[in-house]
Amino acid sequence: MERDNEDRTLIKPEWVRGVETLVEEENLRERIKRAQEGDERVVKAVEKLKKAGVKILRDEEWEIEDGVVLKEGRIYVLEGELREEVI
Repeated sequence: MERDNEDRTLIKPEWVRGVETLVEEENLRERIKRAQEGDERVVKAVEKLKKAGVKILRDEEWEIEDGVVLKEGRIYVLEGELREEVI
């Protein structure tokens, strides 16, 4: 009876987010932030947000969440290689 759980998986590996996955997500988030900093639309939206002293611009649906710019509630990613990678 000591080894009755041997060869049994109690938690499926796909249910657990590994450290590698978290690191990849963090790297992607940082890459998105850097790309947003070079985008004219994002820069203008962030300037308006800061000037107004708010986190959301209702008229244009821009928002900042954890340092990442969202448009209409979604992370804003420019066209190109990074967007393809996200998709």
